[in-house]
Amino acid sequence: MKNLSLTFCLAIAVLLASVGGGFASDLPRCSQTTSFWHNCFNIWITENGYSYKGEFKNNKQHGYGTANWPDLDFYTGEFRYGKMNGRGTYVDWIDGGNYVGDFKNDKKHGWGTYSEKNGNKYVGEWKNESKHGVGTYTWKSGDKYVGEFRNGLINGEGIYTFANGIIKEGVWKSGKFQNAKKTPYSKKSFLLQILPQNAFIQLDLHKRRQIQTKLKNLGYYKSSIDGIYGKGTAAALNLYNEMHLSKSDLSRDKNIEQLINSILGIKPVPKSKKVIVDKTPPKQKSTITGFSVEKDGEVVCVIGLDGKISAETVSSFQKELERKRNPKTCDKDEKGLPASSFIKTFWIISSPGGDVQSAFEIMELIKKYQMVTFIWKQYDTKKLECLSACALIFSSGLHRHFNTGLQSNSVLGIHKPDFAKGTYDYLRKEKELDKLKYKIIDFMQTQGIDPRFVITMFETKSQDMYYEKLSNLLIWDVITSLDRPVGFPKK
Repeated sequence: MKNLSLTFCLAIAVLLASVGGGFASDLPRCSQTTSFWHNCFNIWITENGYSYKGEFKNNKQHGYGTANWPDLDFYTGEFRYGKMNGRGTYVDWIDGGNYVGDFKNDKKHGWGTYSEKNGNKYVGEWKNESKHGVGTYTWKSGDKYVGEFRNGLINGEGIYTFANGIIKEGVWKSGKFQNAKKTPYSKKSFLLQILPQNAFIQLDLHKRRQIQTKLKNLGYYKSSIDGIYGKGTAAALNLYNEMHLSKSDLSRDKNIEQLINSILGIKPVPKSKKVIVDKTPPKQKSTITGFSVEKDGEVVCVIGLDGKISAETVSSFQKELERKRNPKTCDKDEKGLPASSFIKTFWIISSPGGDVQSAFEIMELIKKYQMVTFIWKQYDTKKLECLSACALIFSSGLHRHFNTGLQSNSVLGIHKPDFAKGTYDYLRKEKELDKLKYKIIDFMQTQGIDPRFVITMFETKSQDMYYEKLSNLLIWDVITSLDRPVGFPKK
């Protein structure tokens, strides 16, 4: 875990002239005329590439913020006096692991979940960066250990269940089995205690507080809304389970999941919908169509996007992929083949952007069916644009063709996503945007696209639109060809 002991008197500190990035706080912006920052927020960058965006106290990171390192590791969560302290998320970009849980003085300490790149996962207690205390380690193979750990190793009493069902229960030392013995970790009473706690603590702070609030509204929870799992929360969860879920067996994972989802699903007083969207106003309805493009006897079947992106666009796209067509004519034909089996070109006719979550669903489908994306200026009278969420969809193609006849880019526009209008806690907003940012970077890396494309996107204010240089889009592999896809008819 990286050390965050950085102070602002260091000569290498570079102060941004503007906060930018849409960061908001209940605290005022830090003064630009003094080097001492206290009870304020700002962005700070060092010459070695480390950056911090968040709140400060006594000239140190203190409050909520996000730290980014040059190797793309990042942490978002709570800080106290210059160090990671409290609840947060740390992502190790190189190793591929991520930790969600408690921190103390820049180290994993308390309760948390560590998910490894290879699929293995640990949920439990930590001490000074090591697994220490009671926890559960699950291997991708299906093996599972529940019990005690010491200094990062299985040590103490525990039960190991192999994927084939064989169970080894007893005492362990430094990862090695010593002798058989009955332990409390196989008893239902332990599972009833630990599983609800595990499930609750793994949720982010907002969801934990949301559950407590909903339980309090029902009269089941009497304590403070702090997101901390204690006797009050445990009793309220059990009472809800008894009153609403017929005393389901909480020693089973699926019932725990049902309990959590049931509480979170309680409908509150209607408020503004809080979804991440592109603020670009709709210009026309979204149209997803399958059709043929023909010139001088050449025919190619394509699926086209024209208009604003929404949940309806996703539904239309899925239906079009499943629709049966004649591969030779592209016409609808119940005796034909599913379009997804032979249509491999997704033509972006024009789109002002739209709902980012819907765009992600379309991106996954394009990637699943190994479709190429294509921006092509066919109509001289129609404005050609592919903005924000549309730019994300374009980037999801197996190959990405940009054939506009233009010498510069005035088509592919990007900016930072924003939230729908309405009240929204800034901490949640910043956390969600950070999650989205690294989700997009992760997707782009699978496409071979340089992360600078996403970084530029998030550096552009949501009310603006930025058109990156065509040369950079080619260098970053956002665009892989300035020609039409193979076999695509010419105008």
